[in-house]
Amino acid sequence: NFREKEPPPFQLNQGHPHNKAKYLNKNLALIAKMGGPEIVRDMALKCPSAEAKIEFLLQFDGVGPKYARNIWMDVVDEDVTHHIALDARLRKVARALDMDVSTYPKAEDAFRALAAEANVTMYELDRLLYRGMAKDGDLSWLSDAKEKEQMRAREVRPDTGRKRLKQSKDGTNPNRTLQLLDELERRGFDDSHLKILHHKGTRGESLTSHRKFCEDRMSPFRPFEEGRLDWQVQQRLEFVLREYKALGFDNSEGEETQENFRQLAEASVIVIPFIRR
Repeated sequence: NFREKEPPPFQLNQGHPHNKAKYLNKNLALIAKMGGPEIVRDMALKCPSAEAKIEFLLQFDGVGPKYARNIWMDVVDEDVTHHIALDARLRKVARALDMDVSTYPKAEDAFRALAAEANVTMYELDRLLYRGMAKDGDLSWLSDAKEKEQMRAREVRPDTGRKRLKQSKDGTNPNRTLQLLDELERRGFDDSHLKILHHKGTRGESLTSHRKFCEDRMSPFRPFEEGRLDWQVQQRLEFVLREYKALGFDNSEGEETQENFRQLAEASVIVIPFIRR
């Protein structure tokens, strides 16, 4: 084992790409054996519980307990929002609060208790701590009354998002899509992000053409039919705007903003999948 000999840092770095390539090669072979990417994706999404979804990812080489949780958290999967990916920043918090994180069940129980005390979900706690650790490790702002008040006032949380999306009062009104496009574009959302979450894909709508489509449906007024493709687009836009605000991305700029919107657009397709009726 070359790690036992403590080689120079450059040799360790050379090993990382090699290991990743090895994992990737094995995982591609496994995915092909299971039926291909689309079938494997559907199998993952159909797992009935958070534990099943985590276990599903653990079968892939290079994926351990941390990333088996983190991958689902990145797409805001509602089943896994009660779990947490234990990394160095969370271990630092745990040490400061004298938490027992010797096993994943104990760590998650400890952070669930912390989330309950802060009146936030586990997912929100993870995002808050991520932002806090990005501020040179200063976590004192977490106790700020204004921050807590904003968190409590938020109407939609990731673990209940899908249910509440279906209850949206404006869900069939094309004017709501126009409002969402205006708000998102002001924050840096562009054509490339719309194409990710729109059913026409890369050859499809731009912000301009989708606005025109919605404006045409306003006169004469023709509402979207709930569950149909254009309704789904509106729900994904709702998701992107809501999560962008909830995760504190309003302070991002430039390439960071573009990447944030790209990831949220991809996550929206997981939460509200393309369903043709």
